[in-house]
Amino acid sequence: MLEGNFGGKRILLTGDLDISGEQKLLQNPELVGKVDIFKLGHHGSKTANSPELLSAISPKLTVVSAGRNNRYGHPNAEVIERLQRLRIPVVSTQDYGMISYRYFFNGMGRWKVGIDKKGSIVQ
Repeated sequence: MLEGNFGGKRILLTGDLDISGEQKLLQNPELVGKVDIFKLGHHGSKTANSPELLSAISPKLTVVSAGRNNRYGHPNAEVIERLQRLRIPVVSTQDYGMISYRYFFNGMGRWKVGIDKKGSIVQ
């Protein structure tokens, strides 16, 4: 897990943490709070990205990294529906290719590919 402020955005990356790991994370309020950007755990798998975690961190934007037509069906349709119900925008490498966020020591950051400076998805 990696959490921090990068270029003025609070970002949370949970890697392959599963739902039981997310539950342990939620027990530590110092580690969990509102975030600007959350990279969906385990490529958007239903074995991660619990409703409890998503509600607790209330991300302004989620990013999923998964190949097109991958054999695991990532991101999982249930997870995408969950994000829609919670009104959390999601952007995927399947649609936009590589997504990057460059940040600078002056506290500024910038999106490259598919997302504008405000963190909104570019249609």
